[in-house]
Amino acid sequence: MPAAKLRSHSCISFIDAHRGWALSNIEGKGRVLRASDGGRTWSIISTLKSGHPGWSFSLPSKIVFTDQVHGWIIETFSAWYTLDGGLNWTEVTPPELKGRGQLVCEFFLNSLKGWAIGRKVVGHHRAGQSVDVEKLFRGIVLHTTNEGQSWQPVSVGKDELFFDRIYFTDVEHGWLLSRDNVYRTTDRGRTWQRVLNVPSIRGQ
Repeated sequence: MPAAKLRSHSCISFIDAHRGWALSNIEGKGRVLRASDGGRTWSIISTLKSGHPGWSFSLPSKIVFTDQVHGWIIETFSAWYTLDGGLNWTEVTPPELKGRGQLVCEFFLNSLKGWAIGRKVVGHHRAGQSVDVEKLFRGIVLHTTNEGQSWQPVSVGKDELFFDRIYFTDVEHGWLLSRDNVYRTTDRGRTWQRVLNVPSIRGQ
């Protein structure tokens, strides 16, 4: 496998002090790299390839491994899953977002269960018109229990423009950040309660 250097804006995921993976934009393509020496040296092990016409790898993106074989990639317009340590990747982009949304963040509890958040297009925009993001987008929260083979939308808040971060401390307790609010769940994400309002700095 060819050796490579990490590029700026690469994202990484380590499962212990030695074994890690990285996702980097190399020559305009999404390359997956692996290290077994704590990150001192890296080798390219695979390249993301989508069957959708016009798709190209873009940043920002995230990569996460829950063990030495199971991993996910959340790229701006797609989601991917591996069962063999990153050698091969299957696209598992939620149907709700294909061509009509953006993924921002993910969190996986184990090799089966995970969350993906971002925003989807709900309005219409014509060329030459100013974009009213308040009408064009809505935040979306998605949950999978089968490695991303299917995704279920979860209702959180009202008219959130987007969701930006999600984190669980265990299977029951999690937190979710939108533009203006922080939400908390204590029942595995079935329901979410707003626990904090964070005034946003708009127009900047």
